[in-house]
Amino acid sequence: MKISKVLLLSFLMSLCSLSYASNDNCIELVEKKEILSEVDLRLFSTSIKKIKEGKLLYRNNLGFCSPTNDTYLVGYKNDKIPRILTVIKGHTPEIKVYSIKGEKIMMVYYFSGGNQYSLKPFLFKNNQLDSLSGFSVSSNIRKIEIVNDELHVKNQELMSDGSTTIINESYKYDNGKFHLVPHKI
Repeated sequence: MKISKVLLLSFLMSLCSLSYASNDNCIELVEKKEILSEVDLRLFSTSIKKIKEGKLLYRNNLGFCSPTNDTYLVGYKNDKIPRILTVIKGHTPEIKVYSIKGEKIMMVYYFSGGNQYSLKPFLFKNNQLDSLSGFSVSSNIRKIEIVNDELHVKNQELMSDGSTTIINESYKYDNGKFHLVPHKI
């Protein structure tokens, strides 16, 4: 009877080990998928050959390996050494690249909690990727788009009378920055 309990216990523990990682392999950066390929990156004068999405794993309070809430964009050059290009506070990134006023801008779209769809822009400059500092936008109705070199962001707002309205914001790119376009009244 004791032998069968030991065998059952060891069998159950081996099943649990599929999701319970040892200390040796829990804290690591795990790449999930390629989100910008070498073919896409050939349009730019960059030594980055591909960009992948990555998650950092850590041991949670229960002892299981879990991903953090952050997502890492990992770039690879010819030497195949991974480099963390940036960290986004969200998940499921998608990259689109635009040429605005003669500059190549990489737009990283991602989900940042709740119903927020966010955008963080980067500029390809001097063979590297530079974040456009201090600029990111979010939409609670997933409406962020580039039209005629302008960035348009739509959000739904609840009014004091219980009705909802759509707020539109437009941004123009100039001298390495996006600037809010004032609405005409």
